[in-house]
Amino acid sequence: MSEVESLITQSDSASKVVETPEKDVYQGKSTIVSSLLNQLNSIIGVGVMTLPYCLQTDGYIMGFILFTLCGWLAHIAFKQLAVAAEFTGHYQYKEIAEILFGHRAWGIVIPVIMIVYVSGSLASYSISLMDNMFWWQEDSDRKYRLILCVAIMYLIILPLSCLRNLDFLKYNSYITMICETFIVFVIIYYFTVYDEPREAPVPFKSGLDVISTIPLISASMCGHFATPYVYKELKNRSQKKMDIVIVLNGIVLFAFYTSIMFFGYFTFTSNVHSDLLKTIALHSKNAWYLKAANVAMLILIISHFPVTCFGCRAAVESLVFKNKKAPLWGTILITTAIVTFLMTISLFVTEIADVLDVTSSLGGSFVIFIIPAALAMSIIKKEKQAWQNYIIPVIMVILGLFMLIGGITSSIVRWI
Repeated sequence: MSEVESLITQSDSASKVVETPEKDVYQGKSTIVSSLLNQLNSIIGVGVMTLPYCLQTDGYIMGFILFTLCGWLAHIAFKQLAVAAEFTGHYQYKEIAEILFGHRAWGIVIPVIMIVYVSGSLASYSISLMDNMFWWQEDSDRKYRLILCVAIMYLIILPLSCLRNLDFLKYNSYITMICETFIVFVIIYYFTVYDEPREAPVPFKSGLDVISTIPLISASMCGHFATPYVYKELKNRSQKKMDIVIVLNGIVLFAFYTSIMFFGYFTFTSNVHSDLLKTIALHSKNAWYLKAANVAMLILIISHFPVTCFGCRAAVESLVFKNKKAPLWGTILITTAIVTFLMTISLFVTEIADVLDVTSSLGGSFVIFIIPAALAMSIIKKEKQAWQNYIIPVIMVILGLFMLIGGITSSIVRWI
């Protein structure tokens, strides 16, 4: 009997866990490069466009400190999730949670949290789709933006989101990286030519609004809902290979994010909007390269959406079909329901920050920090590791709870 099977047998009588499913023996086909691109594609989205706004709210030094802290812990969480998948031999949160926490209830609670968080991220994409339609910027044009958004969601994004393996979406990841690179160059160039009056940059700020940016900063680095699936698809998977993917992921994100964050903030300082490209569009509607950047963002969202939707759909499938592989009709039906639900949200919410504030505080605190840390602590306990190994997971849980309580409180205060 294996170590994991033994642990499950011991906890079964005490906590009435479900029967342990057999280990997933699927052999991945993705190279390190493909896995890196899929991991990056699961992370890079409209959240990065909120980072200059976070610097405006926090001050550029305080904002960078929070960015560095959240980024460091977020990448530790990627490794914790890969370790949990390797330890249990499963790659869906339902099975991982049931095995490590020893009770069937966790196999429901954690996928539901994932669904809540990812739904918020996906809703922000549909809002950003309409924001970046620069050719229809008047309030009276909203109905046209909505019609085009519906067409894109159902005719392009929905079919791509029904693909059943992440490796099929590797070309989407290439497109996402090309678009993101172009957007970075446009933002840097616009900084050099922008000559309108602007206030002096502020290094430090304080207050409740600073707390509200922690969910936004953390959400910009969240691909944790897809990490177990990325690890599953890795060819000849091992912790060493996944560590390479995670390190390279951190290097690429740091280069992209700091460029957008600092150049975006120092261009507009106090006038930056929660969506940087929307801010640029409001200041200069005629420059061809700015219009091209908006088009690049539209393409990026279309390419990025299916990878993010993959994690949400997989969580729903694990709840509906238990430990069985979902039939094709089930995948199509669930994906259609997700897309329809998100389009409904975008009818009533127009600001990206409003969506990400709430869902990142509620779900992101768990998805990015608390759940990975809890899984890690469970493994540490089962393997009887040294007490020092609990330090970082405990810090992550504390930050997650602070983000949960502080983020919700500051959002409520701002709305009032």
